[in-house]
Order: sequence, then C-alpha cells, then structure tokens
Amino acid sequence: MGTLLRAKRGWAEWKLRTSSLDKLTSTSSPSPRYPHHPLNHHLLIGWDLPRGGFIKINFDGSKSSEGAAAGFVLRSWQGGFIKAGTRFLKDASILVAEATAMRDGIHTALQAGFRRLEVEGDNQIVIKAVQRKIQAPW
Repeated sequence: MGTLLRAKRGWAEWKLRTSSLDKLTSTSSPSPRYPHHPLNHHLLIGWDLPRGGFIKINFDGSKSSEGAAAGFVLRSWQGGFIKAGTRFLKDASILVAEATAMRDGIHTALQAGFRRLEVEGDNQIVIKAVQRKIQAPW
C-alpha cells in the first residue's frame, strides 16, 4: 500500500508542477569553466492523452549498482490517475526491467477490467520485441 500512495503522491506532484506548462525553458547559471558562456537548456515537457475510451500505460525501468526497478502508471483518456506499481528486481538487466514494467502494467490493466489499452515506453528494443519486429533479447 505504501508504494501505491507514493506513486499517487508523485503523480499528483508531477501533475501540479506541469499542469500549466506547455513548454519549460530553463537557463542554467554560467559555466564555471567558461563564465562568459551561459549554458542554455530547452526542455519540452509533454504527455499525450490516449484516444477517447482508452487508458494509457506508461512504463519504465531503471538499473543501478544496487539492482534494477520496474514501474508503470495507468491513466484515463482524460489524464486521470488510475493505478501505479513498482517492483525491485535484484539482478535484472535494463531490458528485463523495462519488459517487466510493461508486463506488470498490462497485467494490472487487464485485471482491473480494462481492454482498450495504449502502451507507451521509451525502450525501443522492448517495444519492437513485443511487436515481434525483432527477436526478444532476454
């Protein structure tokens, strides 16, 4: 239950911070090495709603020296929070973490009775493997 509350809190904070932003432009302080050349960073923030009547599953995985983790968020076609989940994976590769996050998100959506799903992640190897465009490397 604690994980779900943390996920909800994180989602609420993210939504609050980005609700009025179409584009976020941040300019950093001047570089200490080159004080007369400030570093300019432009960061676009966005999330596309799923089609009407669909829910969107966003998934991601991460890897560090301590292990790997997988997580997902389910959101309605209006952008509302539905469910989220995370999992610690002790000895998994980043590909396994990403694939686990996708699988967990889809499984949770199906268990909740949702059938019209859009799935979004940033790992093209996992996405192409699921689409059978490449052979799964795990």
